Amino acid sequence: MAVTQNTYTGDGTTVLFSFTFPYLETTDIKVSLNGTLTTAYTLANATTIQFNTAPANGAAIRIYRSTANDNLAATFYPGSAIRSQDLNDNFTQNLYVNQEVLNYSVLDAGNVTLQANYTFTGTVSGQVPTQNSHFATKQYVDALAFSATGIADGDKGDITVSSSGAVWTIDNGAITAAKLAESYLTAATAASTYLTAATAASTYLTITNASSNYAAKPTITTTAVNKTLIAGEVCSVTADGLVITLPATPTAGMTVTVGVGNAISNTSIGRNGSPIMGIAEDLIINSGNTSVTFIYIDSSIGWRII
Repeated sequence: MAVTQNTYTGDGTTVLFSFTFPYLETTDIKVSLNGTLTTAYTLANATTIQFNTAPANGAAIRIYRSTANDNLAATFYPGSAIRSQDLNDNFTQNLYVNQEVLNYSVLDAGNVTLQANYTFTGTVSGQVPTQNSHFATKQYVDALAFSATGIADGDKGDITVSSSGAVWTIDNGAITAAKLAESYLTAATAASTYLTAATAASTYLTITNASSNYAAKPTITTTAVNKTLIAGEVCSVTADGLVITLPATPTAGMTVTVGVGNAISNTSIGRNGSPIMGIAEDLIINSGNTSVTFIYIDSSIGWRII
């Protein structure tokens, strides 16, 4: 199959992209980003385009040929000379248009496989979908999922709908400890029962050591000298080379925040015996205009940066 397009993925830096298909006119070269046609480029040479701005990281880049077919490349008149170049251009134009039709919509025994972005303005009909590759029409989806008053009653997997769509009930066992688990919400504390209003209010959502871990209003401070933080403190550093020490006896959920002012550097965060992100090392903040919030998890992880 003849090559009529080249595709790439943007990396946020590269602006030059080559293509390998022949063409009659430069106006037949088309470029799209994430499916949208763009003209924000120039031709660096006969087989390379250069974007004005590098496409974003992950952007879908498509360089393709769309040969003009409104008119013949050359028209012959009675009594005029017939040049071989004109004949070749007409045949090449026809060849290119046919290649593009075959490449951009492949017909196979009545089934159409689309290899580009298409917009349908008419009606698309299809059979009842029975495989993952089949499409479903809005009419089919609506009839399957919706009643006159909302989503039809029934078991939807992990949720059961009842009362004509008014009541949604999470099935027993649908929310497992694995789905809930985190360092401060472990299988041991979550697996004994499902999260009901009664158990959540009395057990899982109870904040312990609230007076030491949290404060209704954070303590906001500014320092130009070394200092040790207290629970809930938000400290702004205004001098270079300071040592800001984390609380000595933290408990799970305790938070502190350190903000470094403009042009301030070499701020050392002393771990005070607890790991930082699971590593027994102090943290250095070398950039100004930086804010770091720490939350204490446990003795293994220590302080986590959030």
